[in-house]
Amino acid sequence: MRSEFSAYLFDLDGTLVDTAPDIAAALNRQLATLDLPALTTARVATWVGTGSAQLIRTALTHYDHPADDGTVARLLAAYGADYARRAVEHSLPYPDAFATLTALHARGARLAIVTNKIALVARNVLRHFAIDTMFEVVIGGDEVPRGKPDPLALTLACQRLQVDAAGCVMVGDSRNDIIAAHAAGMRAIAVNYGYNHGQPISAANPDRIIASLRELL
Repeated sequence: MRSEFSAYLFDLDGTLVDTAPDIAAALNRQLATLDLPALTTARVATWVGTGSAQLIRTALTHYDHPADDGTVARLLAAYGADYARRAVEHSLPYPDAFATLTALHARGARLAIVTNKIALVARNVLRHFAIDTMFEVVIGGDEVPRGKPDPLALTLACQRLQVDAAGCVMVGDSRNDIIAAHAAGMRAIAVNYGYNHGQPISAANPDRIIASLRELL
């Protein structure tokens, strides 16, 4: 059976892997250095998807703590190193993720990851769950001047795959994925179980909403 699309571009956090527990833990370890209370994973999950610097800035603002560039940069460096070491202590793939990727790969589908996460950490997460070899391309937020919702990372993924964006699809959990996909000239499929800043994904007007990754098959 041939693949429906010439390439499938996947978001990582909130789409393939529930990474919020480890992101929250790493963020809380940095907040503790400022004597700020720990945040719940549910709260942090609504802030995931805009990059680590914005995550830290949002957390500081939440506590009315100064969020100047110097403070954010200092915490970002420590957070990045800490999270890179401990990114898969509590994270788990979503149900059907492995089976769906395996089936798509067996069909000869071209697969890529497009995430705002740092590329090295994204690759480590994929490797930990033994799904790294299924992806021909991994684009991290540190590899482009502007992350999603800017379409640049998606366009770069298509260039590296040597495919036309019009025949591709972006599969993600947030409005940033949908906005980026449409701006890049490709279709967007949204999962309804992800983070999406705590808002219903239907408001982002994806081309299709799915409750399980198996629906891609």
